[in-house]
Amino acid sequence: MKRIIVALLIILFSVMVYAKTCKYSANGVKVSCVSKGITTFYNKDGGVRKKISKNVGAVMKRPVKVKLSGTRKEIKYYANKQIRYIQYRKNNIKHGDDIGYYRNGKMWWKTTWKNGKVDGEFITWYKDGNEIERMFYIDGQVISKSRDGKKLFYKDGIHYKTIFNGGQEQFYENGKLYKVLFSNGDITLYKDDKKHKTLFSNGTVDLYEYSKRYKRIYKNGDVEFYNNNGKISLKIFTSGKKQFYKNGKLYKVLFTSGKKEFYKNGKLYKIRFSEGQKQFYKDGKLHKVLFSNGDIIYIRYLYGFKFLNNYKISQDTIAEIKKQAKLKWGEDYLMISDEIKYNLKGLVEMKRY
Repeated sequence: MKRIIVALLIILFSVMVYAKTCKYSANGVKVSCVSKGITTFYNKDGGVRKKISKNVGAVMKRPVKVKLSGTRKEIKYYANKQIRYIQYRKNNIKHGDDIGYYRNGKMWWKTTWKNGKVDGEFITWYKDGNEIERMFYIDGQVISKSRDGKKLFYKDGIHYKTIFNGGQEQFYENGKLYKVLFSNGDITLYKDDKKHKTLFSNGTVDLYEYSKRYKRIYKNGDVEFYNNNGKISLKIFTSGKKQFYKNGKLYKVLFTSGKKEFYKNGKLYKIRFSEGQKQFYKDGKLHKVLFSNGDIIYIRYLYGFKFLNNYKISQDTIAEIKKQAKLKWGEDYLMISDEIKYNLKGLVEMKRY
């Protein structure tokens, strides 16, 4: 008799465990059913919406939640039955691996959560499998981010540094760029996100106003000034010489001796000496010398030689030329230029050009 009672109890227990119990809405639509420890939820049209099971590894339709010793594994699917993501939760908080997929089955993202905070690498990919970016977290705080050939660093969630593949480094303060280090050793400093100064490795310094360069100081002390268009307007040498520019092209040079050079389209066309002599150039070649007393020397170029007018220069002109320290003379000759030697007897000697 006891054996019969035990057998009946076993059968009754099995029926209770594996019996299918369903709940219905007021209008008779099935809402959920419990069978073999699996709870199935249904849509209004009778289709399966989700299943929750205590059995590890049970094959379910979307989404699936599996309870594992206090940790729940959640799997969600696309309509094509491809897995959309796999996540783990502990006490309803993300904890553990988190992997996402595209509809084509390729991985979308991969990371790890710790007590509801991302901890470790967070990698994302494009649909074709190429990497988008790689981030690194500690206790939910982003520490670094790698993307498009550069790596960004963060402190307390604030971006403070970027390193590019070529070696360039950018530094930020309160989210604003303040310094750039180049691989060649050059350094550019910023104020309020605007370029302020560049220190070159060769000792040259550029100064900026509203991110536009207005001054360059060379290591030897020479200084260049620039206009609002970024073109050079003036250069001052330590010797005292000054060069003036229009639209970035040289048009005048002043020497401490009083000598002045004038240029057109970047080419020399006139020199004026403090003593009054003037030299005129065509295509960069000397073609006329005008003296303060009115004497004029014309220079012609023919068959590879230079020629002067065949007449003697007045004694006043000779005296004026001799006053110019850079010009050489002897007892019977006078150097009008580096290439022209005037014989005081009336002959002209010139170098071949």
